Amino acid sequence: MSGPPNAGPENGDGFQAEIDRALARLEFYPLDRSWRPPAADALARMQVEAACTLATDYAGFLSRYGPGGFGAGGFVDLPEGCPIGARFEVDILYGIGCRDSWNPFHLAAETYEGHLPALYLPIATDPGSNLLVCACGSGAVFAWDHEHRELSPADLDRIAAEAAAAGLDPSRLDLGQLILFWESRNPTAVRNTTGHGNLYAVAGSFTELLANTRPS
Repeated sequence: MSGPPNAGPENGDGFQAEIDRALARLEFYPLDRSWRPPAADALARMQVEAACTLATDYAGFLSRYGPGGFGAGGFVDLPEGCPIGARFEVDILYGIGCRDSWNPFHLAAETYEGHLPALYLPIATDPGSNLLVCACGSGAVFAWDHEHRELSPADLDRIAAEAAAAGLDPSRLDLGQLILFWESRNPTAVRNTTGHGNLYAVAGSFTELLANTRPS
């Protein structure tokens, strides 16, 4: 793997060197070889428009790498009992400066608008369309189960009935929107310390996520 322009510990804080080493270990490769680093103000503008301040290490990654994958494969352990499984297989790391379908800000505002909780940004996906998301501000990383397997069919029926009683038409809402509505009304009933039933803590930061990711 060739490093990005100006990569290396002499050109930034220690986390940049840690990220470089982790990506080299996992044989990171770009999805678009024509990618170039974004303009200096581009990432700042995206954060303002999304009302999402990024942790320094993840902002550094987006500034220095485009979207890509791991030639060596990449798995990160999930919390015990997570319905996604024991491990999350990282298929794509999202980045800016290429197509919208790889841009975390576009994905949050368009593809996952009304599906993801507010102030979470998608940063990676697995082959099954589950996501890794980071919390705006803190940069903590969580796995997001797009199927909401924490809920039984009976739970979903009860949630739909509550939405209907509140004057909403459940048939006009998709699963994610329906559940976010219910969670906002019943925060003490969510059986998950993250406050959202389908979010599972993975790492305290993007740097920690990469350090804990193992080749397949």
